[in-house]
Amino acid sequence: MADAIAIAARSMADDIARLAAISHNLANAATPGFKADIAVSRPFAEFIQAAMAGGTASLATTLPELQTWTNHRAGPMQYTGHALDLAIEGDGFFELEDESGPVYTRQGAFQLDGNGRIVDAAGRALLGGGGEMRIDSAAPRIDASGRVFDGEKPVGSLRIVRFEQPQALVK
Repeated sequence: MADAIAIAARSMADDIARLAAISHNLANAATPGFKADIAVSRPFAEFIQAAMAGGTASLATTLPELQTWTNHRAGPMQYTGHALDLAIEGDGFFELEDESGPVYTRQGAFQLDGNGRIVDAAGRALLGGGGEMRIDSAAPRIDASGRVFDGEKPVGSLRIVRFEQPQALVK
C-alpha cells in the first residue's frame, strides 16, 4: 500500500512539474529567442521491470523525479526592421557581459545605451571579438557574417559561442 501511495504522490508531483513547464512555455511563446522546456520521464514499464528485477526493492524508490530539458532548436525568424534586432541561424549564443561574468543568450533584441554600447534589455553589453563594441552614429549596421559597422566604419564582429552540450547550460 505504501508503494501505491508513494507512486501516486510522485505522479502528482510530476504532473505539477509538467504543468509548470507548459505554463512557462505558453507565457513566453511570443518572446524572441525563448527556448521551451520539455518535461520528460522514462516509461513506467521500465520502472516496474527494474523494481521486479531487484526483488525486495520498493517500486516507489526506483521512480526518478521528472526531468526538464531545454529545447535548443532554432525557432522561426521574423524581420523587425530594427538594425539591432539579431538572430542566429543554427547553433550558437550571443555573449553578453554581466557583472558576474559572461552570460549567453539567443534573444537578439539589442539597443544602444547612453554610452553607445550595444546592450540587451537588461543593459548587459553585447561582446565582440575585442570585447564591448561602441557605436557613435545613429546608423549602426550588422551584416550577415556578424561584422558590426558604425555607419560605414567597422567596429568589430559578434562573438557567437557554441557549446558541445547546450543541455548542460543553466537558464
